[in-house]
Amino acid sequence: MHPVDVVLLNAGAQFTSRRRAGAQGHELTFTVNVIAQHLLLRGLEPLLAPRAHAVLLGSSTHRGKQASFNLVPDPQWRDPEDLARADPTADGPTRFADEREQGGVAYASSKLALVTLAHEWAERLAASGRRLNTYDPGLVAGTGLGRDMPASMYWVWKYLMPAMSVLPGASTPRATARHAVRLALGDAHGSLNGGYVEIGRVTRAEPVTFATDRRERLWTWLEDAVEEYLPTYAAAGGSP
Repeated sequence: MHPVDVVLLNAGAQFTSRRRAGAQGHELTFTVNVIAQHLLLRGLEPLLAPRAHAVLLGSSTHRGKQASFNLVPDPQWRDPEDLARADPTADGPTRFADEREQGGVAYASSKLALVTLAHEWAERLAASGRRLNTYDPGLVAGTGLGRDMPASMYWVWKYLMPAMSVLPGASTPRATARHAVRLALGDAHGSLNGGYVEIGRVTRAEPVTFATDRRERLWTWLEDAVEEYLPTYAAAGGSP
């Protein structure tokens, strides 16, 4: 098997509540945006080429709602076990605004966790001569990320909000994808490791994402969460 030179992990999900759970019972947003990313990268790690480059997809939502045009609530850091716990099924009627608010918090918090995780991964891969960076695509309206919205809201997201791409901090799918691919292939920022790149521009993730205690706790929790799902060769630290 030919070694893997480039890994671009761009899966992401956002929901209008945080009551949904994935197959393993964890809250669905956190499952897709954090647990699955870690599991996939752990499985791929033994297959990476000696100078491979991995890119995780961050989000300005990890900085707070002002960085996301006030469209997404502030993230709320909690212990990973709590971040991964879905809200219980509602006993009675709920307000859509309240549910949507919690869904937004779950999304922003998952991106805060992913950016935090990226620092640990960058250090781990650097020890073997590989690189990992985080790419922030900016606000990219019109994509399938909003497909969980009610029909009227999704229509606005799909057909009206793409006009926001002219604003700083926003982009179009084509433009931001071009920057992401150039970063992944090393055509841009070819020596960068552990960096945070926003729509092609190197910036810096929020200081809280570098907190050692958060990073260590998140890594330990994720390792336990994915252990039984790792390929045998990855769990043993070898190659297939």
